[in-house]
Amino acid sequence: MTRYVAFLRAVNVGGRVVKMSDLSKRLAALGLADVGTFIASGNVYFNAEGKPLEIARLIEGDLLAWLGYPVATMVRTREELDALVASDPFRGVERQPDAKLYVAFLWEPPKTKPKLPRVSTRSGLRLFRVTGREAFMVSERLADGKFGVPNLPLEKELGVPATTRNWNTILRLANLKSPS
Repeated sequence: MTRYVAFLRAVNVGGRVVKMSDLSKRLAALGLADVGTFIASGNVYFNAEGKPLEIARLIEGDLLAWLGYPVATMVRTREELDALVASDPFRGVERQPDAKLYVAFLWEPPKTKPKLPRVSTRSGLRLFRVTGREAFMVSERLADGKFGVPNLPLEKELGVPATTRNWNTILRLANLKSPS
């Protein structure tokens, strides 16, 4: 069996509440093994047989039937996650000391890649790299003290479903000691 991590889009945002214990039980019922979740934003790890796209479609179909709305699911192997962390994608990227760092997991590589970097002064976001099925952004504090929300502008820009995670979440998820 292969160890996977699934990143679920639109879980526990906008009033769509999903208990992680219920989600774990649901995915285990699909035949996924050693299912666990990490924080309540739709990060799930598990063991399974099969290809990532097949597993993503299996999860998406079940969540649609259960929740009544589509949940785009981006599945990566544990090895892919480890390689992403090892690549240190934010090394050398200029940013404010309190900037937020984000990685977006894309459903598929974008059809067209934008000229980079893409900067939105309105949202304070700077998309600086798109590699395969991941995109990397820096969010600077806006004049009102808030930070921009990266997912919707990114999906519009790249034309593919995506789900965005703070880089600190990815580092913590990668450091979890879980069955392999």
